[in-house]
Amino acid sequence: MSDETQEELGETLLTLDSRKRVSLGKLARHDHYMITEEPGGVLILTPVVVVPISHPALREYLAAKTLPSKEAMS
Repeated sequence: MSDETQEELGETLLTLDSRKRVSLGKLARHDHYMITEEPGGVLILTPVVVVPISHPALREYLAAKTLPSKEAMS
């Protein structure tokens, strides 16, 4: 596939290093990603926002939800 065709499809070839890591380089537009592996080995990176558990808005949200007790989870 030509470089032009790859760019049109939004495809970029990345190569793993010796420790099986990949660098997103300029492709990374966010700081954090959730990775999902689909059947056939397809990896999907989804940008996420990490919110500390101590953040007041998250605490309010969690307090408003009905969470199962520790006993119910055992």
